[in-house]
Amino acid sequence: MTAHTFAAWFKQLECSLIVTLGEKGAIACHEGVVFRVEAPAVKALDTAGTGDCFVGFFAAGLDAELTWQESITRAVGAASDSVTRLGAQSFYPDRQAQH
Repeated sequence: MTAHTFAAWFKQLECSLIVTLGEKGAIACHEGVVFRVEAPAVKALDTAGTGDCFVGFFAAGLDAELTWQESITRAVGAASDSVTRLGAQSFYPDRQAQH
């Protein structure tokens, strides 16, 4: 997925966009600016609940008045961390762990 394609979608849909890319992180477009966040390299043991973890940390970041890019960066980090243990919700990193 290219930044050009993503910018075209943003223009056509007239809304901000985020696409998660698994082990490759995420790409987003907000207010016409396209940016990509790389995921840290981890050994994935269980991907159950990873999307929920991402969305929760993204929303919490926005609630804490972080920028979109800061919120997505934290969400990618939390989701990456969440796959390193078996299980879903009980192994989400806590809010304090994601700075």
